[in-house]
Amino acid sequence: MTEFLKVIRDRRAVESSSSRGHVSILTGQVTVRSGKGSKLILNDLRAAGELRVQLTDLDGTLIPGFTFDDCVPFRADESTIEVEWLAAANKTERKPGLVDLSRLDGRTVCIQILADEHNPKCRCTTVISGEPLPLRIGPGPHLFVDDVFVAKSENLAYTTTHPERCDTPLIEGATNRNSQIVSRDRIAPGAVMHDTETSLFRMWNWKAGNSVRSELVHRTSNNPSCWPERGETVFCFDGFGSKLIDSSPYCDDELRRFKFAYFNYEPPMGTCVAFSPDGIEWEPYAANPILPFYPIGDPQWANGVGDITDPFWDSINRQYAAFVKMPSASAQEFGVQSRTVKQGLGIRLTALTTSTDFMHWTRPRRVFIPDELDEGVTEFYGAEVLPRKNILIAFVRILRDDVSAESDGPIEGIGYTTIATSRDGKSWQRHRDVFLDRSSMAGAFDRAFAWIYATLEWQNRVYLYYAAYNEGHKTGQRSIGLASLPRDRFVGLESRGSMEGHLVTPLLIHTGQQMDSLWVNVNARGGELRVQVRDARNRVIDGLSFDDSKAMISDSLAHQVEYPTDLRALQGLPFRLEFALRDATLFSFSLGGSHSER
Repeated sequence: MTEFLKVIRDRRAVESSSSRGHVSILTGQVTVRSGKGSKLILNDLRAAGELRVQLTDLDGTLIPGFTFDDCVPFRADESTIEVEWLAAANKTERKPGLVDLSRLDGRTVCIQILADEHNPKCRCTTVISGEPLPLRIGPGPHLFVDDVFVAKSENLAYTTTHPERCDTPLIEGATNRNSQIVSRDRIAPGAVMHDTETSLFRMWNWKAGNSVRSELVHRTSNNPSCWPERGETVFCFDGFGSKLIDSSPYCDDELRRFKFAYFNYEPPMGTCVAFSPDGIEWEPYAANPILPFYPIGDPQWANGVGDITDPFWDSINRQYAAFVKMPSASAQEFGVQSRTVKQGLGIRLTALTTSTDFMHWTRPRRVFIPDELDEGVTEFYGAEVLPRKNILIAFVRILRDDVSAESDGPIEGIGYTTIATSRDGKSWQRHRDVFLDRSSMAGAFDRAFAWIYATLEWQNRVYLYYAAYNEGHKTGQRSIGLASLPRDRFVGLESRGSMEGHLVTPLLIHTGQQMDSLWVNVNARGGELRVQVRDARNRVIDGLSFDDSKAMISDSLAHQVEYPTDLRALQGLPFRLEFALRDATLFSFSLGGSHSER
């Protein structure tokens, strides 16, 4: 894998000096794909004096074993330089051992160089992969939303599933007659969940208040697709952008089971949190705000948070996380200016912050920013996150305030939802296809905006609750809409036309207790799917070939692949799966015992 790198010029943010020299951070995030004996190579490095390299996480956290202190000093005397780190346990030995990159496989890192001078130049880096290591996987499901489970493919293309939506609003905003305004109030879903004790579904949404800016409203239903129009106001706050989570699966503090994050305009302004044992009675945190807002003109303006907060449980890193709105430093930073942001201040971005207790949060780090593939004035309005086994799926809200909902109408802005995915909770891959678009029907309640704010997994479907606008960003009527799709069918691999498509996974090794079955989530109606298994030497295993498996010709969320040979022989051994598709779409696979979750 090769990444082209250059030194960032903004010294204030990324370069520091010490008695040892100047630390420079190279741009370009490097995702390490490596095996046993892998190495990091620097090509055409130009710098004088003694040099050292260290690797950090995206938030700047040092990675043990790959720091400046662990690095073997070197000089840029050759066009190709192999970076070496000493194994800590062997530093006193005569022939110290070297650390390879294999334990960083799949991890996205940043590279720092310690030099005697400013501005070291490096054309590119190369990771020599070494001997492939099998991916250690559990039962699953393992989703084909990225290339992690694709070592080789042909005649296949990624396809984004578009959810089925209801034609009418789920909940309408109440008519607001304050100050002679005849419109629908602001309203957006904040959380939806199933209560196992009462067997009822619960929804919290925020809406415009009568005496304060916003109210948190709670309601219950025995059907996730049908809710009462009226609910109970359980919390009031002078702000916007609120969301909550139920932390009972991973928090023992019953008094703080429900955790609520919201932006407050009362000084000191910023993101605040509150806690509740039941989701009804709330107690604001005494040390609010937990993340500050900085006024326009403050030197810290671009480091402050805005009025949108999306907390979630990061199941990969076992910690709380939140997407927060942050501004760009200026209109010059990305070369665009939002229509609804003060002139000269640029656009809205989304950053990520983390916490171990929901009270003390790290400094937000930008995650979603526009790039050369984005059209017009693309802005980011936060993201709802659905944890799914070994992957996090974010529903990213995109704002285009430079576009009109109707071709002949005024420019009032449009909004839609896309997908981003992460397997480490730190680096995120944006999917460019629109996932949930605004309605194509003129006059529809969601003609202008369809922004997902809450999700619910129930039985074999994923319910998506979204904020719907009929006219534009700052005008018209607002309501809550509902869309849904089959479980785990966010993105799939589809065979092209009538030609057969093939996919081979990298080496896999099952870490679960039992592996006696293979299941696939596939739509093969009108076509077919076959699966065979290869060993570590790429040989098809007897009894587990295409000819041995029965072709799948149906549409199923959990279709068991049938073989005459027992799959338990693969337990603890590396193997590859090979899929052959014709007129079919493959979404995921699962391994495990007879009672594994599908």
